[in-house]
Amino acid sequence: MTAVTVAVTAAHISQGTPSDGRSCPVALAIRDAIPGLAFVSVGPACIVIAAADAPSIALDAPPSVGTFVIAFDCGDPAPPFTFTLDPDHPGENEHIEVPF
Repeated sequence: MTAVTVAVTAAHISQGTPSDGRSCPVALAIRDAIPGLAFVSVGPACIVIAAADAPSIALDAPPSVGTFVIAFDCGDPAPPFTFTLDPDHPGENEHIEVPF
């Protein structure tokens, strides 16, 4: 699979569920951008995707995804945005450091 541009739209944001990695706006946008995925889960630092006939792939979340997820989950403004996801190069998605 090649790199995919994912657009998180106002519709994804209105339909998304805070603090639910499987139905957050970013997960909904990834499902629209990559049809046929059996599993999508998004967090501030990691995105996990899987096709029905393939193992899961864990990808570093780009900083824009981490910033959006944290803001959305906290109820802060989280406007539409786009980002690139490259399942063939999981370590080349921009890495975000999350202090825990």
